[in-house]
Amino acid sequence: SLARHTLKENATVARRVEETLRPLGLRYEGRAEARHLLQILVEDLGGAERLKPLIRRPLTGLKVGAFYGCHLLRPHDHVEFDDPEDPHSFEDVIRALGAEPVDYRGRCSAAGSPSSS
Repeated sequence: SLARHTLKENATVARRVEETLRPLGLRYEGRAEARHLLQILVEDLGGAERLKPLIRRPLTGLKVGAFYGCHLLRPHDHVEFDDPEDPHSFEDVIRALGAEPVDYRGRCSAAGSPSSS
């Protein structure tokens, strides 16, 4: 994750984190890995193809707009999940659930970015 990379590469940030955790009796050992649920579905559980046969009540007729946000896809050199310019894994899962993915302009935008769609 980007957080783990930053702590490893930036001694100032790592020191501040240690100073914050120390009074709580805690310390960061560098083993924690923050992952998005979509990453777990795709990378660990086999993705949409493994999910599809497990669906008992498909979401037929439901239109769903996937929202990737910025942290799931960027920075790509640290996250390495899907194509940051044109991702498809979320839409694949939506289809596997029986719903119809809807394409819209802000699906890969940061959550705090202004919406004009």
